[in-house]
Amino acid sequence: MVTPHRVLYVGPDHQTAEEALDEHLSQSKIEAVPSPAMALKLLADQLDCLVVAHTPEFDGLSLLRTVRDRAHDLPVVLFPKRGDEALATQALRAGATDYVRRTDNQPYTLLASQLTDVASGADPDTALDPHPAETAVPYKMLFTHANDAVVMVRFADDVPTVETANQLFIEQFAPEADLSEIVGRDIDAVVTPPARRESARAITERVRDGELVTNTVTRQT
Repeated sequence: MVTPHRVLYVGPDHQTAEEALDEHLSQSKIEAVPSPAMALKLLADQLDCLVVAHTPEFDGLSLLRTVRDRAHDLPVVLFPKRGDEALATQALRAGATDYVRRTDNQPYTLLASQLTDVASGADPDTALDPHPAETAVPYKMLFTHANDAVVMVRFADDVPTVETANQLFIEQFAPEADLSEIVGRDIDAVVTPPARRESARAITERVRDGELVTNTVTRQT
């Protein structure tokens, strides 16, 4: 993983963001400013990434569009307080490199991880999209920020193995774990209690055989 050398954050929570990102990205130079005007003055500096907050009181999308007109190649991450597929679509069409929706707990932890991915050259637009040229909106961001728990599974030696999952899936089915701890595991072991594994496996085998299966599950929390 490559750590971004210089990150600029712009948003009303600039002080909190600067402290949190400085803790998570200790080898990076983190700067944070409260206003779009201050951020635009710093665009000429050698930045590795710009993070733009988006709240009801702070229009990050407008700033994103302005930045794209002035700095075509600068990676820009939109960091909304609340987000959904519609906002993710708007962000992508406005030129966002990535989109990180805040979580209720440790909201800057996921952001720091995504900034490392951006600095490493990972392509968030096509990482999960088998036909990127045919897709108007990059698939990965919609997958990541869907309003439902979503998991991608691949059958390896007839075992339904987790390849990746979005944050809502982790929060609902593996709240004590992070993504790296569930990738590679049997999906039935992640989401199904031991007493129901046999019936769950019957469903996954039907999916493996190409059947579209819709099943409603009530989960006790």
